[in-house]
Amino acid sequence: MEIPEELTIRIFNQAGVVVREITRNELGPIRVGHNITEYAWDGTDEFGDKLATGVYIFRVYAKQQGEELEVRSSGADRFFREGFGKMYLMR
Repeated sequence: MEIPEELTIRIFNQAGVVVREITRNELGPIRVGHNITEYAWDGTDEFGDKLATGVYIFRVYAKQQGEELEVRSSGADRFFREGFGKMYLMR
């Protein structure tokens, strides 16, 4: 398995507006298998402003050779609905 050429995590507020986009370059080295990285999001938006405490939705977009990668089954499936995950930002 190869690391995707393009990898983006988009974080949305509850209104569906993208508040932060995290790219593969920001994530740093990725270990294939569990796709683990040392990156830790600081809870800020695209402008560096702190986001409010609350629920946010995220989606991972990945491409290899120009084509979107299909989601593969894993133990994390229960945390996603139709490709979207949910998280709670607490300050």
